[in-house]
Amino acid sequence: MKFSFSLSTITFVALGLAPTALAHGHLNSIAVDGTTYPGPQIGTPLAGGSSIRMINSMNPVKDITSDDMSCGNGAANVTATQSAAVKPGSTISTNWVNGNGGNWPHNVGPLMTYIASCNGKCSDFQSTNAEWLKIDEAGLDNSTGKWIQEDTLYAGKPYTFTFPTGVPAGEYLMRSEIIALHNAQSAGGAEFYPACSQITVAGSSNSALAPPASDEAKFPGGYGASDPGILINVYNPGLVYTFPGPPLAFTTTSTSASNGTDSNSGAMSSATATATAANATSTDDGSDCENDGSDDNSTATTTDAAAATTTAAGNAGMVTVTATAYVTVTTNANAAAAHPTTTIITSVTVDVGAAAATSTAAYRPRHRSRIMARSYFA
Repeated sequence: MKFSFSLSTITFVALGLAPTALAHGHLNSIAVDGTTYPGPQIGTPLAGGSSIRMINSMNPVKDITSDDMSCGNGAANVTATQSAAVKPGSTISTNWVNGNGGNWPHNVGPLMTYIASCNGKCSDFQSTNAEWLKIDEAGLDNSTGKWIQEDTLYAGKPYTFTFPTGVPAGEYLMRSEIIALHNAQSAGGAEFYPACSQITVAGSSNSALAPPASDEAKFPGGYGASDPGILINVYNPGLVYTFPGPPLAFTTTSTSASNGTDSNSGAMSSATATATAANATSTDDGSDCENDGSDDNSTATTTDAAAATTTAAGNAGMVTVTATAYVTVTTNANAAAAHPTTTIITSVTVDVGAAAATSTAAYRPRHRSRIMARSYFA
């Protein structure tokens, strides 16, 4: 029997395969403090081992009830042979590529990162048993109209974030996730690309994580099909994006400006701390908050509120820190005299035992404020 193929037929077949490879992709490697940990190829283990768990398809996960939502296609029961060395405050980069090894193909949608304690060795831990805490999220920059995918992966650059401080030592799964939203205006149109790396966090603290249940997520189960950040028309003018899943679990510092914008990308989370005692302190920093030429702290008064509850909240998308504690509030009598209807607060100190949450400029007009919040372990 004789077969013949025309050049046009061969060209058609080749071009027919190319869009699939180019339109999807996978996590190619991670880097921690400059050390690169390469990952396996699709369905092919990396010679010598890897800290990234292998997936069997570069296609997106479309069914949010699938076990594939935990670590990617076919990876729910897969483990890795190595672990990346991480320390609190490490700089971590994730490098995503398309099926041909080129730039990531999508430019619309968020990137999020979760961790889960393996409660021992990650080499024996299945991802469907994980209780995930979100440690990082990045989405739409409303000042430029660009998504984080466009600014980084789509441009051929890795996405980089800082690992939170205070995470207890131990072995963790790190779940990196991209959600592509170019077709998300229809139910089931969002594309999920989760990938998991095994990491070993160094540190002096061996305390177990004890976050509130509202900060944990299971995958599958962490997202709903109609969540605002999943069923969404990203082409609507004036879009304000809402991240799906739980809030950030490890907020240590957030900076908010008086104009209602946050200098940090992504939404901030809430943190709760409980205290047992406090010592009142009052300091004079010589500052002039009202720009009237006087030292606004020159006649400051200090009051203590035992076991009070203090909340410092910004506008939508800003950090909210709630602390049930002994609270030291330093007010400014000099400035208050000029503004009889306003209490001028120059310092709020919340004693949370080993660490104090202090806002030293929390209510100064035209100044940014810093709020330090403790996480969920001793």
